[in-house]
Amino acid sequence: MADVHPQLAWILKETPLSEEQQLTPIDGSDWERLEATVLQDKETLWWIYGLNDKIHLHEPQNWVEEIKASLNKLSNFYGQAKDINHD
Repeated sequence: MADVHPQLAWILKETPLSEEQQLTPIDGSDWERLEATVLQDKETLWWIYGLNDKIHLHEPQNWVEEIKASLNKLSNFYGQAKDINHD
């Protein structure tokens, strides 16, 4: 389950992730709640990473935790990036 940006919701209506996919408007927002059965594989997870701030994943919990850990690593890296010379 995830909340998706309106532009992504439009794409998913045109090209569903699965036959069981449901998109439901979220009250007070232009985002939509996505529910779909997908493979829990690295390809699907990388697709989610590529969506950046256009998706807020709620389930599966192991992916939520993996994304949080990755974001923390990136935050730490960029917080220290001024001290790193990449030239």
